[in-house]
Amino acid sequence: MPAKAAAKPAKPAAKAAPKPAAKAAAPKPAAKAPAPKAAAVPKPAAAPKAAAGASNGVYVKNWGTGSVADAKAVFSAAGNVTKVQLRRHRYAIVFFDNSAAVKKAIDLFNEKEVLGQTVLVVPAKTSPRADAHENSACVFVSPIFRPSTTKKQAMELFAGVKVLRMRIYRQNFVYAYLDSAAAAKKFAEEKDGTEFRGHKLRVKLSARSLEKLQARQEASKVVMAAHRHHKEHH
Repeated sequence: MPAKAAAKPAKPAAKAAPKPAAKAAAPKPAAKAPAPKAAAVPKPAAAPKAAAGASNGVYVKNWGTGSVADAKAVFSAAGNVTKVQLRRHRYAIVFFDNSAAVKKAIDLFNEKEVLGQTVLVVPAKTSPRADAHENSACVFVSPIFRPSTTKKQAMELFAGVKVLRMRIYRQNFVYAYLDSAAAAKKFAEEKDGTEFRGHKLRVKLSARSLEKLQARQEASKVVMAAHRHHKEHH
């Protein structure tokens, strides 16, 4: 049997071609120098906040019988008075339109005699309260002594003012319903503290209204009619 041909010698492995050398990285451009920042403009100082509870008012302890008009006349020496709240024989709270007037009022009147009373004047911790009598056309007047004052005599106090209705009560006071809120406000400002038939008057706006009065009267009529009906049929 003939011998097998010898196996062919294996081919030498082909050498891998050498990789081309990597290109040198291009140099990065130099970083730009940061531009100088503009100098910060200083902010204006914030205005100081008012202390909690502070107001443009003074609390006047030991206020006597003086009226709102009296308080305005006295304390206007310190500044423009915008509002006065009174509790007679106890205190007054007087409000101004700026805080400088508060300091001046304290300097002028604290521990001084005002209208015959030595008063203590300190900063008020309250703000003016909303007036429940704002835009009222009704005024309260006291004292008007019912036993010695006729309705005609009481009407003398309202000369030049249009009165829609007036009632004199046993407790010696009057509620008068005028034709407008402006007329009522003017009347109260002019007559409060004045004298009438030998007595100093207290005059102020009332939260009452003619509409409320008429509604109460109508309700009373209905109740009275119901009572009459009940009596007649039982």
